[in-house]
Amino acid sequence: MIILGTNSIKDTGGFNVANSCNFEDGSLHKAISSPSTTYTISAWFKLSNSDVATSSAGNIYLWTSGTGGGGSGPHWNNSNAQILKFYNEGVGHGDDGTGRKYRDPSAWYNWVWKCSGGTGTLYVNGVQSGSTFSMGAINNYGDFINVGRYSNGTDYAQVTMAEFVYLDGTAATPSSFGETDSDSGIWKPIDVSGLTFGTNGFHLDFQTAGTLGNDANGGTDLTKTGTLVQHTDSPTNNFAIKNSLDNYYSGATLSKGNLLQATNTHSGSSSGESSPVISTIGVSSGKWYSEVKFVSTAEHDYIR
Repeated sequence: MIILGTNSIKDTGGFNVANSCNFEDGSLHKAISSPSTTYTISAWFKLSNSDVATSSAGNIYLWTSGTGGGGSGPHWNNSNAQILKFYNEGVGHGDDGTGRKYRDPSAWYNWVWKCSGGTGTLYVNGVQSGSTFSMGAINNYGDFINVGRYSNGTDYAQVTMAEFVYLDGTAATPSSFGETDSDSGIWKPIDVSGLTFGTNGFHLDFQTAGTLGNDANGGTDLTKTGTLVQHTDSPTNNFAIKNSLDNYYSGATLSKGNLLQATNTHSGSSSGESSPVISTIGVSSGKWYSEVKFVSTAEHDYIR
């Protein structure tokens, strides 16, 4: 289910998330020391790349530990397309056992990863997803936490994220990060400023465009690698983007949070006709408008 924010059809009320950050071409990392095997990570995210949504995901991680060739965390596994996997360096892969596919580009998901004394549990939109999995400390393969990439490489997360929270030393429940909207029944974010973050913990709210690694909790900021882009699309104000699940001829290349569509010719065209991609939010009545910016033109460019 998706939250349609104040710019669309439904105002969820209460706490509002102003900004998010696109991690297609960059990541954030921070050195941590002596973390506990008890911790919680919460992240809101929206898929922003058609490879993740429609095909093999290539081991895409929202976060990992480590400075070497390993890491730990929940991810989409490349041998199972959109099926969620857990990975713990030195222990191996496991999956949530549900067979669910997390691939909807129109929705904001909330993953809460709770680790209590080495036992990890994942919650999706406030509900436990599958069984528990053996996990070590957040830095069990080095001394860094990486947000938006696998280990120290450039395998970036291909998502737009909001409200990334790491609590060091606390095994928190999903109710610390979200609640069910009384009108819509949709899981929505709440204010996390009063939580106990611990020695290494931090809160990324992405509200400062020039310093997207700013720790809103007041700790040491995270260091940027690559390119990050601030967005106003958020879990409480969900914007329409190009729908990678309905890439009509599978010929269009989407990027920048599915906001940019390259001019591509579909395979059945003899005249150079571009591949149409529809919006993630459809309407059948009322008064609506959309905003489009052409960055280049060609003979067969058009929009639908």
